[in-house]
Amino acid sequence: MLRIGRGAWRGQVLRPDLKGVRPTPSIVREALINILADRLEGAVVWDLFSGSGAFGIECVSNGADKAVFVDSSPVNLIKIKSFFQQHNAEDKCLTVKAKLPKQISRIHPPVDIIFLDPPYKESDIYSWIQSFDWQLLLNPGGMVIVESGGFVFDSQWQHRKYGDTHIHIWEVKN
Repeated sequence: MLRIGRGAWRGQVLRPDLKGVRPTPSIVREALINILADRLEGAVVWDLFSGSGAFGIECVSNGADKAVFVDSSPVNLIKIKSFFQQHNAEDKCLTVKAKLPKQISRIHPPVDIIFLDPPYKESDIYSWIQSFDWQLLLNPGGMVIVESGGFVFDSQWQHRKYGDTHIHIWEVKN
């Protein structure tokens, strides 16, 4: 069970299927919402490897116009969609069942904020994330945020650490 920490849906409970899912810790989600505070109003957010969907839901709860949730688990995508239906906000949610990175072309830009929380053990995905040209997808001033268990990113990425969780941030310069 997860709770939304801020915004219009503060305190609302998410009940994801936690089999194979490692939700972003609430302290990390809160820190990210603080970092993104002035960017969320009206933003389009992609929550890739979305699992529980907590990050994208937090973003919409705090003013984002839309969140696109991409995951390979149909069970969690149904639960995410159901959360938005229960809150009369279906127009703010798009779910896409896809295996990343192979099927990234199934999601259509432009986007303002991309959050990726891939399985920590799949280091090939982190190499792909660093080499992918995110500028092709992001609006000017857009941002890519990646959660890892300690994978080292190159110096183009800002690094923050919250306990055992590492956050890497890359921004499109205006």
